[in-house]
Amino acid sequence: MIRAAPPLLVCAALLLSACRSPQGLSPDTPPAVGQLEEADITYREVAEGYNRTVERFDKLFLRTYIRLAWQETGEDGETRYRSEAGDGKFIFNAPRSTVLTVEKLSRVYLWAGSNTERYWLFDQIDESNKVAYLGRHDAVRPPDARYLPLPFRPDDVPYLLGLLPLDPGLTSKVYLYRGQYLIEPEGMHLRMLVDPASFRPTRVDLLDAAGWSLVTCRLTGRFAVEVDGMNENALPVVCDDADVFVSGQASRMSIELVHATTNPRRVQDRMFDLEVLLGSLKPDTVIDLDAPR
Repeated sequence: MIRAAPPLLVCAALLLSACRSPQGLSPDTPPAVGQLEEADITYREVAEGYNRTVERFDKLFLRTYIRLAWQETGEDGETRYRSEAGDGKFIFNAPRSTVLTVEKLSRVYLWAGSNTERYWLFDQIDESNKVAYLGRHDAVRPPDARYLPLPFRPDDVPYLLGLLPLDPGLTSKVYLYRGQYLIEPEGMHLRMLVDPASFRPTRVDLLDAAGWSLVTCRLTGRFAVEVDGMNENALPVVCDDADVFVSGQASRMSIELVHATTNPRRVQDRMFDLEVLLGSLKPDTVIDLDAPR
């Protein structure tokens, strides 16, 4: 379940013009709940319909093309803008183990991930100063968000891409917004727009404790996921493209799918083992995001 505290937000700069002159960027904001029409369907029905679309996603391997940029505030207080684009992977082993990479010519530039206890990001862009950022899910103090060059935590990605099931037993009104179902499952700090025909999400917002959107992901298109032994006409689908925005910031990350499979051989435990990653990626500097500053 998504945490009540805001996910790690770093000001990701939009890849071209925004890197030169950052402006607040946000997709269309749905009207307040009181201005919406209630739908003639229950939350349980929406959740069960959605869950049928993700029931084969316990293990998932996605090959992607990613465009990513971000704004960093260094220890000297200076703001710097950085951007990267390249091939990548998103690997998911439910419920919380993830890998998200940006690569060029087989060289890893960014490797983000999580397991049931930790989350991390390895910044390998500067080969002379490779940095690892490490945090714990159960940390008592809020993490220092300035240092993680991603607009969200790695374990938020399955929610943003609509890969994790919803609890049908939670409470939520169901509203109509532009012909789609709008739900906010109680306690999840999550808002979702769901297509009534496919029950796939078209937009997912991560919310703060007051219900304001922190991160928005717009999902478009349909991309078939390979499942061994399943007829191609019955294959489950994920989005073809995902655009991630950070509320109030010049923030965007774009993910384009190239290949998707549930083949368990593509999802290996060592990819979620922090000690293995530290040994293979060999960072020069390790930053503890939970340490007092």
